[in-house]
This record gives sequence, structure tokens and C-alpha cells, in this order.
Amino acid sequence: MTAEIITLSTSTFLDIPPDRVLDSAKETLKSVILIGEDFSGEPYFASSMSSKGDMLLLLERFKQRILADEE
Repeated sequence: MTAEIITLSTSTFLDIPPDRVLDSAKETLKSVILIGEDFSGEPYFASSMSSKGDMLLLLERFKQRILADEE
């Protein structure tokens, strides 16, 4: 018997494993900024964009989305 796994794209209050988030993003993104925390609690940052201005613009756009969802 083989089970079919269906990935739902809904909001959740539970943490999602980073591997699942990264795997689902690989096929759809043209650029990416990775912000996270490693297992020792140290911050991690990486970007596929070379322009710091473009990075900051993208971060600010998503910061606005995050804050709008809080209301």
C-alpha cells in the first residue's frame, strides 16, 4: 500500500521543519533571502541577490505583510 502525501498551503500555528519549507520554495522562487537561526542560536543570513538595496526592499515589503497580518 502506498500513501499519497498532500502538502497544504495554509497558515499554521505550529512550526514547520526548515527542509519542507526550503524544498517547496526551490521550484518557485526567482530570488531568495534566507534568515534563520542555527542550532546554537546564532543568526544565519544568506541571499541570492547581490544588491543590498534589493535585499532591503524585499525585506521591507515582507515586513509590511507580516505586520498587516497581525491586525
